[in-house]
Amino acid sequence: MKGLSDEEIPLAERRLVRGRFVMSSPMWLVTLACAVLALGLTWSAMDSPGVKVTIHFVEGHGLEPGDAVRYRGIDVGRVDDIALGVGLAGVVVEIDLDEDAEGLAREGSRFWIVRPEIDLTGVSGLDTAVGAKYVAVLPGSSEERQAEFEGLPAQPPDSLGASGVEIVLRGDDRFGLNPGSPVTWRGVEVGQVLSSSISADALHVDTRVRIRKPHDRLLSRESKFWTTSGVQLDVGVTGVELSADTLDEIARGGVAFITPGGAPGADDEIRAGEVFTLHPRPRSAWIDDSEPMPLLRADPPSIVSVASRWQQKYFGLTRNRETVASGIPVRVDREVKVLLPADLLAAFEHAIDQTGTL
Repeated sequence: MKGLSDEEIPLAERRLVRGRFVMSSPMWLVTLACAVLALGLTWSAMDSPGVKVTIHFVEGHGLEPGDAVRYRGIDVGRVDDIALGVGLAGVVVEIDLDEDAEGLAREGSRFWIVRPEIDLTGVSGLDTAVGAKYVAVLPGSSEERQAEFEGLPAQPPDSLGASGVEIVLRGDDRFGLNPGSPVTWRGVEVGQVLSSSISADALHVDTRVRIRKPHDRLLSRESKFWTTSGVQLDVGVTGVELSADTLDEIARGGVAFITPGGAPGADDEIRAGEVFTLHPRPRSAWIDDSEPMPLLRADPPSIVSVASRWQQKYFGLTRNRETVASGIPVRVDREVKVLLPADLLAAFEHAIDQTGTL
């Protein structure tokens, strides 16, 4: 091959560019877009900052950092840290509530550790027998924010948050009543026992119970309460009489009540905290003197049957149509009118003119 001289060899021209960046390929734009997208996805995947709450428990029950905090069966936070309290008194649990659950950190909220429990009344917390323990929460009714709480030793009997009225039953003994024991009206559970404590004068036992709505309307100042737990044995000249309650009431205890004399008056409204006497057994006169007790504040409205009739054309043929519905008569300015379903009148839209009647 013939060689080339120095004049014939091509030389590259070098150029120095200062002060600016030159993208020699459009792939730089794609790379930059991917980097921005990755940063955005990473930012959105990061947990939003929530609310830190401190809870003091007597026992930790095997709770560990990372365990869940749950409300109504869904996770609303995580346990961040667990440590012994000051002077080895109890344990201190730090939890992080999710941003959308920060409303749980309010005054009156209650926290407890859910764990397997077995007693005569049943089994609870089985979901934690093989899985991790978790902290359950029941929000308070106050709107005031709070960041430090005293944890409960066990699930409260009113953990479902049922509404009603709380009253105090004062007796000479606890009569075997426990938190969660039923309060019944003629054998139907209408409330629960919340707690028992010694009265201020140390002569009685005060049992706090809640009567759920709408059964709180059965209460009046003449209501009589008695215990239903245990087995009663009466020995007389006529023989031996043995009476026993259900196994559930024998295990948990129970309270029954009746209101002699019928429905309470308008000025007989029971307020929270009112005290009633708790008797060890009922008297037959209380049952004999009972009268009907309406659960509704007003009588239910009367119902009337209303028929709607009209004629309608189908493919050129006239057909008679009819539908029937229930209506509620109401009095408006001395006139009686009837509330009807909207569908009853909507049928007239397809009726032949002047054929629709009620």
